[in-house]
Amino acid sequence: MSHNSRSSYRPRSHSPPRARGERRSARPSAHITTTSSSHCWRWRPCLRLRSLQMDLAASIVTAIATAGLAWLAYCQIRAGQAQAREAKAQSDAALAIAQQQAAAAVAVAKETREAAQRQWQPYVIAHAWKGPVRGDGNDAAPDEMAVRYFLQNEGTGPAFNVEPRVEVGGITHTWNDWQYPSMSVSEAIPPIPDPLRQRFPDSCLVIPVTLTEWSDDIVYCARFENLLGERFEVRNYPDPRRPTEFRCVS
Repeated sequence: MSHNSRSSYRPRSHSPPRARGERRSARPSAHITTTSSSHCWRWRPCLRLRSLQMDLAASIVTAIATAGLAWLAYCQIRAGQAQAREAKAQSDAALAIAQQQAAAAVAVAKETREAAQRQWQPYVIAHAWKGPVRGDGNDAAPDEMAVRYFLQNEGTGPAFNVEPRVEVGGITHTWNDWQYPSMSVSEAIPPIPDPLRQRFPDSCLVIPVTLTEWSDDIVYCARFENLLGERFEVRNYPDPRRPTEFRCVS
């Protein structure tokens, strides 16, 4: 080996020998810990930003879902309102149809009733029989006037519960509230023996009126019912120039 080689030679330094069980220095380990801690603090802002972004995204999704549910509820409400309007329109149309049908039924019933009345309508008239006279004890008392009359059904149907009466000076008089159960068509009470040859019966009915209530204003009346139970009244006046009155009574 040359001199130069000897002059450049440097002996390798050696650390003092470690005792048995002695650990190595912890300095490298401290260096590593310090480096890891610096790296962690550098990533913390990124993690916070990422968390905020995720929270914002969740809020946006929640808002969109809430708006979608609100829109769905609004659509359902509008659909319910439309169905309600349609149901009301159908109900109104059904009610109008029912009213029209009811009106038509009432009109048919009215026409049927009127047709039945025309075909089976009784018309009982109380006719004067030779005029009123002073009572002689047989037909009326001496202090009474005997209003003589007879009944005849001149209608096209039978009459029921026939009630004769006379009005003298606006006051109604009857004979003990007497009623005849029924009268057939063209029947007369008392009967006329020969209707083809005579107009009046041989006898008459009498309603007595006291002299204190007497008046020359006389109206011969008859009330009766038809087959439908409707009650009518015919008012006949002694004056032939005054027409007979026919009316419905309750």
